Order: sequence, then structure tokens, then C-alpha cells
Amino acid sequence: MFITLFKSDVAMDDLSGQVVRGYWLRERIGKGAFGAVYRAEEVELKREVAVKIILPELASKPDYIQSFKIEAVTIAGLEHPYIVPLFQHWHDEKRAYLVMRYLRSGSLRKLLERGPLANDFILHIFDQIGQALAFAHQRGIIHRDLKPDNILLDEEGHAYLSDFGIAIAANSVENAPSGYVVGTFAYMSPEQAMGDTLTPQSDIYSLGVLLYELLTGKQPFADTEPRAILRRHVQEPLPSLRDLRPDLPPGLDDIIQRATAKTPSDRFPDAVSMAAALRQRLASDIVTRDLRARVYEQAELIPNQPLRLIGRDDLLAWIRQSLDEKKRVLLYGFGGIGKTALATTIATERLKRGKGQVIWLEVGADSADVIFEAIGRGFGEGQMIASKSGQDRADAVRGLLEGKLALLVLDNVWNDQALFQVLKAIPQDLPVLMTSRHAIPLEGEMIDVGALPPDRALELLNYYSGRTFTESDDAKALCKRLGYHTFALEIAGKILKVERNLTPERLIARIADAPHNLRVPGSFADVGRESVKDLLDASVNELNERQRTVFTAMGGLFAPKASFKLLATLMGSKEGEVETLVSDLQQRGLAEVIYGTDDTPDHYRLHDLTHSYARALHRAANPTHRAVIAAVEQYVDEFVDDYDRLDFEQNNILEAARIAQEEGDSDALIHIMSKLNVEGNYFAAR
Repeated sequence: MFITLFKSDVAMDDLSGQVVRGYWLRERIGKGAFGAVYRAEEVELKREVAVKIILPELASKPDYIQSFKIEAVTIAGLEHPYIVPLFQHWHDEKRAYLVMRYLRSGSLRKLLERGPLANDFILHIFDQIGQALAFAHQRGIIHRDLKPDNILLDEEGHAYLSDFGIAIAANSVENAPSGYVVGTFAYMSPEQAMGDTLTPQSDIYSLGVLLYELLTGKQPFADTEPRAILRRHVQEPLPSLRDLRPDLPPGLDDIIQRATAKTPSDRFPDAVSMAAALRQRLASDIVTRDLRARVYEQAELIPNQPLRLIGRDDLLAWIRQSLDEKKRVLLYGFGGIGKTALATTIATERLKRGKGQVIWLEVGADSADVIFEAIGRGFGEGQMIASKSGQDRADAVRGLLEGKLALLVLDNVWNDQALFQVLKAIPQDLPVLMTSRHAIPLEGEMIDVGALPPDRALELLNYYSGRTFTESDDAKALCKRLGYHTFALEIAGKILKVERNLTPERLIARIADAPHNLRVPGSFADVGRESVKDLLDASVNELNERQRTVFTAMGGLFAPKASFKLLATLMGSKEGEVETLVSDLQQRGLAEVIYGTDDTPDHYRLHDLTHSYARALHRAANPTHRAVIAAVEQYVDEFVDDYDRLDFEQNNILEAARIAQEEGDSDALIHIMSKLNVEGNYFAAR
């Protein structure tokens, strides 16, 4: 006997064109029983995001607000390359909102409108979504609503798991018969249809239904009446693929039938195992993707070689020595700081010195399996690698590289877990050079590629501008304003070269408080590398909600460095929690933790361009500086007689006083200045 079906009949007005909390809702791109999703623009940063808005009729109900909070907490805790990250959430008396990364290519549902998907693309999808789902299951989360609509795609075809609105913790008290069927009928496991307790294998069932639809372009049970669909999921096996796709390779039906077995324990143990089984069946039948390692034997063939590398002599010497000792070397740091230029220079040098081949692969967020295949493809062995799985695949890659005189370059690494798996398969005597915005704790040399020294920054500005500013204080000030950042200096130099009448002084005035928005003139830049903002967008898009919250709070403070105490005061958090979050940002190249004399975290520092970007984020979310000023007031109250602490936060304190005066907050101004000069003796002592 089936339990009550839940269905919402409420409607929602189209909010396209409205601005909500700094987000301009451009157009509605999806709607469902609980609300709608809009393509939106974060006004301050000019960045596209997706805003999910819960129906007003539901937002006022405690049950749905609780569900909304669970979704926000769930997504924030699931930091994975193939799970859509959450940027911000809030609710008021009318609606509830989730702000997430916007993925321009839409969902798998959109692709299915054209019919079945290609086998190689299905395999690619399952590799990525399998990892994401396994990650969620390892953390005790059951998605409960796997379907094409909830798998989103970026412009490069990478897949991301989204919409954890009805996800549930496996060990929670809510994971019990509830009186309602929750989910999407066409993809429900028998136990979900019956309202029984769920396990991760419930998602495996939905994954099997999803695979059937991707291969055939149709849902297995096409009845329009919900009870009939649920009854068939409980009682009938899925139809054979052969009825609709006799051209498919044998064995795929076995995978689908195992995934959708009526007894949960008879299904695949996890999503990764299912993806591996699918790969074994499809690998010999698919045309593999074009991602492949490039194997170079001539220095002249390596693309994007910098004509001149300025100010990196010490780093080049360090990298050369480490690679000659066959170490694994990671170049990490802020996007655009010059990591790939260093790697390209080293690779070119090694070829000219006769040190063997260079095997180059831009990794991105790809999984270990995709990387293994790409390496195999570079040597004409892609199909051989693709035909294997698990440890056999890693062993095959090791055998392929064993004894080669070469340098392996893994550029732009985003997926730490994939890198860990790949490095285990690489022969120990093969030198590996990696670049990443993340600080990844690997065995070998970790080299922080930082800003240029001031004199070399000026030299770089001169080089790109074709002009000489050696004695110009304005040019030196421009370099400082750009934080001696390699890519920002390149952009500034190119602007000065194109606009011959423009002076460094006027360029400083032009960029004002947003130097991160400085753009390459014209269209003479790669897509996604037209400004420093583009690079920061890519990094900040990967943050979970808690990391983004602390990053935005750092933008609220007036100086690019601050004590953990002041930051914790602003956030209303404990210092230890804030230190942990800032350490996460440091690993992503967005912040630097500075240690005190006792080797404990003392304060943090942001690059000037990163601070400019974070300030824009903070301004978008906070119309006034009231919270920051209040935090400064609390700080001076606590440390009124601690002159060293007041010294360190002097810029933040005095700027808070100045802003309080500007905003007409005389009480705050008097409070701060009184603590420094009347109740306390800081001004007199200093």
C-alpha cells in the first residue's frame, strides 16, 4: 500500500529584472514544486551566478525553512570539484534564497531534448558524478533526487551534481517512514517509493534509471500517473535496453539491472564501482575524448613560451636543481602570478639541454581516470589505458612511463585527490613539475610563486609598455597599487602601450578602488584571462559557503592584513575557527597566514588585488560599514591598554573612525577616539 504523495500546487511570480541583496535577477531558467532558479548578476562584481528562490508560500512555513537551512548546510559541507558550490544564502519573511555557481551549459535534461547521449560523453559524466556522489555518501548524505535536471554542465562539458534540497543524512532521525513520498517519481528506488528507511544504495538505483535514460533518451516507465510509476519501480525490472537500442554493446543491461535491483544490498556498493563497471563495458566501443598529453621533443614546439621572464632567476635555479634531483615540484600561488610561465621556461630549457622529452598536460579538475587516459593517449595507448580500471589502470600508466627520459608537467591542477592518485602511479625516478593555485601537501618541493620585487616589477611594466619609467614615482606607485602582480603589470603595461598619452598617475586614478577589474585592451587575451578578476572568479567560485563568508568578511576590513582576533570579532566566531578557514584560503592561493614569534597563527595577509576583490564582494552584500565599525569598537574596548595590538590594527582602527565620521556615526567616532586618547593613552604613548 502506497503512502501519501506530496505535490505542491502553488505558483511563483516571475521576478526577472528585480535586484535582490545586490543580485540582479536576469531571467528565470528553471522552476519546480518548491521554487525557481534565476540566472543573475552579482552587481558589484559583474559576475554571473544562479539564484534559487523558495516559493513565498513555503518560505513562511517552519518545515520548509528548516529544509532550506539543511540544504545550505549540506552544500556548504560538501566541498568537491564536481558538486556545485554554494556562495551565499539567506531568508526573510517573504522568500528564501540560495546563491550558487552559474553553469552556462545548463543541465543534462537540456541535452536529452536532442535524444540519447554519446557513449563517450555518458562515460565522462559517470566518472565525474560518480566521484561526487561517492563523496557525499562517504559523508553520510543521501541525495534522494538524482535526475538529469540536477546534473549541470560547464562550457567544457564537465558535470556537477546540484540541488541537495531534499538530501538527508543517512543516520538522522528524519531517515524513517514519514508519511510522504519525497523526490521525483520517475527516478525513485522501491524503498523511497514505499517511504522506507533509505541508504546510499537508494541513490544508486536512481543512478541506474538515469543511465537508462541517457542511453535511450527515454525514461524506463513512461506512465503519466504517479502511482503507476511508483508501482512499477517497486514491482517490475527496468525494460531491456535492446528494445530501444539494439546497437549498444552487450553487458549494459546487466549494469542497469544490478544498479536497479529491488533489494538494496544487491546493487553496486558505491557510485564509483558502478562507473568502473560502465567503463569496462564501454571503453572498447567509444571514441575517446580529445584530452591528451602533448609529448614534445623540440623546444620550439612548446606553446606560450614567454619572450622574457623577469625577476624569477632564484625560482628558476631552485626548480632546475630540484628536478635534476628527480624531485616532484609544485609551483603554487595566486592566479596570474606566473606559475605556468615558469613551467614553460623550465620545460623549454630541459629540451634544449637534451634532458629528454616533455610530457605536458593541462589537468584542471579532471579525475585521475581521465588524466591516466590523457597520458596514454599522448603515447598512442589511450584505448589500452581506457580498457583497464582501478589499480590495473594505474599499473598500466606506470609501465608506460617506466624508464622514460622525460619531464612530466601537470599544469593548472584543481583536483587534489586526483593528483594524489596520479602521483602514486608515476615512477619515482620521473621528475614531475606541477602548477596549482592550491598549496597541496605532497612529497617534494612546494614553491610559493609570489609577487615580484619592486624593482623587477617596474622593469616588467617598462617591458610591456615599451616605455621607460625608471625614475617615475607614479610608475612605482602603480606597481605597488597592483601588488607587484605579474599579470596585472602585464595588463597595465599593454594599456600604457596602446594609450600613448596615458600616464601611470592617470591609470592609478582610473582603476581607483578596483584594480582587480583592470582588463587587457581590446580582445587580445584568452577567454577567462582578460582581467585579474577573471582569475579570482575561478578561485572564489570553488569556495564553499563558510570559506566564502570569511573571505567576504576580510574584504569588509579596511586593511589587507588583520589579526585573527579582529576578524573573529567581525564574524562573531572563535579565533580558532577563523584560523582554520583562513588556512583553507591559503591552500587555495587566496590568503597568507602569518605566524608569530611563538609559531602560532598571528594574523593573515591578502594580496592587494585579492583584497580589492574581497572588498567588492563585501560591498555587494553590505550597504554600510556598520558591522565593521562595531567590531573595531569592540576591539579597542578590549585592548585599550595593549599598545602593540593597537599598533598592529592602527590602519583598520583609524579608517573605521574616518568612515564613521563620513557616515555620520558620531557615537562610534567619539567612542573610538575616546578609547585611544581619553580613557586610554595610546596617542600620548605613541
